[in-house]
Amino acid sequence: MASVIQGCILTTRGFVDGTLEYVGGRVQRILGAPIADERAREEARTIILPGFIDTHVHGGGGRDTMEGGDAIDCIARLHVRHGTTSLLATTMTAPLPDVEFAMRALGGACRSRRNGAARVLGVHLEGPYINPRKLGAQPDFVRPASIPEVLALHALAPIALITLAPELPGNLDIIPALRAAGFRVQIGHTLGTYEDGVAALERAPAALRICSTRCRECTIARPVSSVRRSRTRSTRRSFRTWCTYIRGASSCAARDTGPVLRHRLDGGDRHAGW
Repeated sequence: MASVIQGCILTTRGFVDGTLEYVGGRVQRILGAPIADERAREEARTIILPGFIDTHVHGGGGRDTMEGGDAIDCIARLHVRHGTTSLLATTMTAPLPDVEFAMRALGGACRSRRNGAARVLGVHLEGPYINPRKLGAQPDFVRPASIPEVLALHALAPIALITLAPELPGNLDIIPALRAAGFRVQIGHTLGTYEDGVAALERAPAALRICSTRCRECTIARPVSSVRRSRTRSTRRSFRTWCTYIRGASSCAARDTGPVLRHRLDGGDRHAGW
């Protein structure tokens, strides 16, 4: 028998004032009448939203993914209370034994969902294949990308996403091999040029993501008017890609974000506000 929730339901076509029926955690149907966004927010009724999917989660609730043990369980329970129903557990750039230690604990969480917790879809390997001059909050344990190393880590826990800097020696050449092995690749923590961005996109068409973190730390997100051409301009070529933009309030002024969010990707705009 279906369970029912009533309220203002956000669908792919906007809000609906009505009911959502679900069985075993899966939505069966949505019934109701369309309602304007402004009215849905003003109504003193339940607002029902799809669960958020966060592809970049280092921790939460005072715990960190690199701790191993039950840290990921505590993190996943914290995040689900705030609307994130699925996530990628994200590692730090660290010595290989430390990454292996964390991956062993993350593997179990990826294989089975804990009750009352967000689903851990896999691991986001953020580094160690990044630019040592654009570490951000990462420690300096950068090393060259290696297919055998990635496969060994993948055997411990499923890797869903890998962040790398394309300008580092060997990183461009390894992108096709990573894609052939089924990994998604993301540009981040980079000082690469516009040409480096284009070269990376050419090696992984329709698959590469561009991660823009803190405009003033990572040149990939700088406005088009910057002296250094923004890597987001690479998408003006005939590539289909995704741009993930993380606005750090302490390091990125609001005026810096406009050109990035207004930039039109080939095939249409695909961005979200904050």
